[in-house]
Amino acid sequence: MRAITHWNPYLLAMDRYRYGSEDDSDGDSTDADRLEAQDEALVSFSAPMFISGDTNDTFRAKNASLTDWQRRIVIERLTKATEIRCHLLEVVHGKLTPRTDSPSATLMVFKFRFDSVKHARRLVRARIDIEFFAKENGGEAPTVLAVAPDERWEVVPTVDHEDWTAGGNLNAGASGLPILTLGGEVSLQKTWAKNFSDATTVTGGSHFGEGIDSGKRTACGWTMLENSKRQTGLPDSLTVAVLVQRETDKQFNGIVNLEARGNFKTMLDWMFNKVPVDDPVLFNPAMAQLDQQDDVEVNATAEAGKAAAKGPQKVTAKQYGRNELGRWETEIHKLADVTFRTVYKNGEKSAG
Repeated sequence: MRAITHWNPYLLAMDRYRYGSEDDSDGDSTDADRLEAQDEALVSFSAPMFISGDTNDTFRAKNASLTDWQRRIVIERLTKATEIRCHLLEVVHGKLTPRTDSPSATLMVFKFRFDSVKHARRLVRARIDIEFFAKENGGEAPTVLAVAPDERWEVVPTVDHEDWTAGGNLNAGASGLPILTLGGEVSLQKTWAKNFSDATTVTGGSHFGEGIDSGKRTACGWTMLENSKRQTGLPDSLTVAVLVQRETDKQFNGIVNLEARGNFKTMLDWMFNKVPVDDPVLFNPAMAQLDQQDDVEVNATAEAGKAAAKGPQKVTAKQYGRNELGRWETEIHKLADVTFRTVYKNGEKSAG
């Protein structure tokens, strides 16, 4: 095994397009628990940290061609311990407002899945970054206008109550008399009680791109942290939305970078996995815009939903069509979602 030095995934991926089942005990382990409590090394999904000797790119998410626009499967990492995926659910290219002089824009929705495939395995932290680049050398990258989730979201908050007692006994007495012994014992104890609040958190926002410290924000990211008190792992899925403004309808690329940390047993299962760099996602606004028929269908669906009024309608990126994407600057949170777990309530049935 030969350790590989970590390289910049953005530059490596962009250069390609600018220039052309085992038994395992799940029992408790005191030593493992102590090691798990320490700060484990961060395992990055952007470049290989360890090499197993296999040099092919079997598990790398690649573009089928140089014109494979808006690849749906962005990331797919299948290991012995976990399965992590990212899918591009929706893309709408258009304008911020219906005015003829309105800036161009693109709305994107990504869904990330975090699944454990073994007992006693879980993810405790994940960092997601999405950065946008102009395809042409020297071109202007799209600017991030809004993202969701934005700021800090708490998921499944918990409160744990703990009591503890400290103290001892104090002995006092007089002895030495031939018949009489005097003495006493006093118990000195104090009891404390406290409520501990914690939650799984998702924190997001826009930021400068890699190696950039001024100008417009061309990147965005999210950090997910488990509930450290209960150690329940990360949510099953995270859906994020990104609205960017474009100066032209020229092609641009997006690179999704994901880093994750697992508990002790998960890190052991990850050690010898090969994790290559995924291809950037290619966007072509000139070819992927919604046509007029799409807009008609979107409006018809919206009107039908209002007429039915049978309950809340599912919000999609096409809700406002392609010429009013600016409305999502204040409503983009409607496209985001965090699912901690899904419970199927009809799993028990009576026979006969």
